[in-house]
Amino acid sequence: AILHKYANEDVSLGAWLIGLDIEQIDERNMCCGTPPGKNHKNFYE
Repeated sequence: AILHKYANEDVSLGAWLIGLDIEQIDERNMCCGTPPGKNHKNFYE
């Protein structure tokens, strides 16, 4: 039962990371392909 519980948590974490990757790709497309980090740095300078 313990191993089964950890397996379920790994699946949930993997799905969550995939969701983050999709969000990052969308942000790059909205920012003309530049990484969000560089955009924020230029914005605050």
